[in-house]
Amino acid sequence: MLRIEPTREKNRSYFLQFLYNPRPEYAPGYSPLETTMRIIRLILGKLILLFNWVFTPRGITRDASSQASIDAQTAGLKLYQYEACPFCVKVRREMKRQSLHIETRDVKRSESAREELLAGGGNLKVPCLRIDEDEREPRWIYESKDIIQYLERRFVTS
Repeated sequence: MLRIEPTREKNRSYFLQFLYNPRPEYAPGYSPLETTMRIIRLILGKLILLFNWVFTPRGITRDASSQASIDAQTAGLKLYQYEACPFCVKVRREMKRQSLHIETRDVKRSESAREELLAGGGNLKVPCLRIDEDEREPRWIYESKDIIQYLERRFVTS
């Protein structure tokens, strides 16, 4: 595949240099097709976040003591995610619907979160829910559907 190396020509704008090579220490450059796909992913990611913000679900209202009990139960849960991943957004929306305060860790922006996910879960795949219960080994649940089913079984009361 043809690689286009970034140049420092005066007629090329900084924006174009960024598109071809946003992190010069990690990436050697991108082909026009790769650049196009990066732009599409960037736009779609921002649209997903915009729609999530506009159509944010309302959380259920609980009395203070039952919410405190739920918060104590969620203290051992951590969601490893990407901010604009549609499957991660799906899980976060369910957390909002159920008024669950679960710690989120962005694997894309945090090297320590990425290392924890790889070391514990074994895969760099999101969303992933880490469940720390008692003194047992943590459990790792991948797949948004499985995570939502777990949260519904554990926290939704009929």
